[in-house]
Amino acid sequence: AYSGNNIRSAVTADGTGFWTAGANSGIRYVPFGNTTNTATSSVSTTVTNNRVVTIQGGQLYASNSSGTNAGVMAIGSGTPTGSASHLALTGLANIGSVYGYAFLDLDAGVPGVDTAYLVGDSNFGLRKYALSGGAWAQVGSTVTGNYINLTASVTAGVVNIFYTSAG
Repeated sequence: AYSGNNIRSAVTADGTGFWTAGANSGIRYVPFGNTTNTATSSVSTTVTNNRVVTIQGGQLYASNSSGTNAGVMAIGSGTPTGSASHLALTGLANIGSVYGYAFLDLDAGVPGVDTAYLVGDSNFGLRKYALSGGAWAQVGSTVTGNYINLTASVTAGVVNIFYTSAG
């Protein structure tokens, strides 16, 4: 599926199948045990220059670096295994070369995830976004530099962020 270019990430919800992202084939779904390209399904080819695919809060997301799509997008609804589209997240699309990201639920008054941390290259750095009125808005930039991925967790009300550097 990624012949002639590279696969960049993969994620699973339960080990029975995997979603993959790469440089030239969009988002693909691969059932566990698959040994041929013919058994994979193309979930979305709307954007092909994808970086990191994750499942957070039951939703499949992908970051990418393709022109006006550079940022983080939802892929369909939930965790689709068939055809779906990249769906722009207001405030997180067309913001730069995003690689890693984490969504957290920090506000009990807002249903679902309400805070996002994003990292990227080309001095994108580490940025914090908050969801308000259905749109994401940057509320902080804490670290400058070039970063590839991150994960975040909350322990006793404290956000812990771990990230990797591009250099």
